[in-house]
Amino acid sequence: ACAVLLTNRAAAHRKAGNDNGALSDLSDAVRRDRRYAKAFLRRGELLLGRRQFPGARADLEQALAKGSGDVRAAAHELLARVAREKELEREHERRRQQQQQQQQQ
Repeated sequence: ACAVLLTNRAAAHRKAGNDNGALSDLSDAVRRDRRYAKAFLRRGELLLGRRQFPGARADLEQALAKGSGDVRAAAHELLARVAREKELEREHERRRQQQQQQQQQ
């Protein structure tokens, strides 16, 4: 199957709640056509939803580099979201550590 077909099937998997199937199809699409920016975009979005930030960032950077128009715009927005989510995660961790220190005192 071609990368476009796999990416479309991944969208159907996601709509049906089958994120594992979507991830499999998107990874296959990326392997088959390293130039297809939309596959990188969709996989990056999926990984972001799973809070797998390094993989999400890498895929979204590929989408930004290889894509045009709407794909680039979406990748840019999602990369900003990755940065925000990572900052929120760091802040949550700092607060948790502060609470632990306070409890130990």
